[in-house]
Parts: sequence; structure tokens; C-alpha cells
Amino acid sequence: MAPSQLINIIRCVNCGDQMLYIDNKLQCNSCGNMATYADGKIYVIPPACDVVENTKSNIYTLWSSWRKANFKFFKEELELLEPDTRILDLGCGPVQFRNLFSRFNFYVGVDFYPYDLVSVITDIEKRLPFADNSFDVVILSNTLEHVSSTGDVLKEWYRVLRAGGVVLITTPFLMRIHQAPYDFNRYTHFQLTRLLEAASFREIEVKSLGRPIDVYEKI
Repeated sequence: MAPSQLINIIRCVNCGDQMLYIDNKLQCNSCGNMATYADGKIYVIPPACDVVENTKSNIYTLWSSWRKANFKFFKEELELLEPDTRILDLGCGPVQFRNLFSRFNFYVGVDFYPYDLVSVITDIEKRLPFADNSFDVVILSNTLEHVSSTGDVLKEWYRVLRAGGVVLITTPFLMRIHQAPYDFNRYTHFQLTRLLEAASFREIEVKSLGRPIDVYEKI
């Protein structure tokens, strides 16, 4: 994706207005809020300093059965999409499923730490730095459990989706504490459905991935 494509959809997280790009800085037209552009990444916030990178996370043979079930789910869903589909990957981390995204022309990875495939460093629990209706698909690959204010955040993610857009979510139901201190929630089918409906999502499908033995393996 060309830097100009990304910069064109960036908006101020304070007021939502357009941001101008000048000398590797982005400045809001209205309130003067600033962001930085460096090494192909936009820094809306300073990166987290307490993240320990898992260098083995992208190696398929080292994944658990449950992780492989997640991969299969996204593979089946993404194979249905055209290469020009605009994809937003929230809380993408090291992008374990990066091979699935290589054929898309407009992929934006977002996290609070500048992993190699992250394009925007920001807090996904606050206003996202994107214009309304910017993406066709929003992906949350085991991200939702790391969000403390789920209801309000889902509404914000709905805002950046185009009409007819899709959100694809995987999240654990039974799982040990992980990525502490950023592990906040576990969800039932009923809670997920209610939260998504409250955020205006429609045609909701919630299903289980993996097998009971996968839970035992992970714990």
C-alpha cells in the first residue's frame, strides 16, 4: 500500500477532522493535534514499552491446534474476498497469519507497538484515526479479550466500516491469562451476540472453533 493511500484516510483522534502531512508530521486542520510519520508507520501515540516480542509466533509448526483452527477460519473467510478489499487488522501484533494477507492491495495493521507489519500505532480502545467508511473488512484475531471497554469500542469499529462491511472476530472462551496485564475478558456466544447487536451489527454468526482437547492443550 502506498503511503499516500494510508495518509489520505487518517483523521484526528481528538476531533475527527482531516490531518495535513508536512515534513513527516501530520497535523489536524482544526485542533492542531499531531501525529508522526516515520519508517512507513504513523505514530498516533508513543509505542508501548512493556511488550516482549514472540519471534516464534509466525511459525506454523509451533502453533497449537487451537491456533491452527483460527488460521483455518480466517483462510476460508479471506479466500472469498477480492484483492482490492480494504482490510483493517486491529490489534494485529506480529501478524501470525501474514501469509493470508499478502494478496491484498490495501491492508492496514494497527497495534500499540510497532511490529513489522503494523502501519498505525494507536490505542484501539479510543477513537480510531481513520475516516468513516474506510474499510470493507475489520479483523480482530484474538484481540477482543484484550479490550476493556468492549461495547463502546465495537461502535467505533462499526464507524470505519463501509456499508455492507464485515467484521471477523476470533476470541478465546476458555484460556489461561496471557499477555498480562492486557488480558481482560472471556465471552459466551450470548454476550458476543448482544454486544454486536448493540453496536448496530447485523447478520451475526457466532460459532465454536477447535475441540475440547484444544482447551486442555492450551491450559
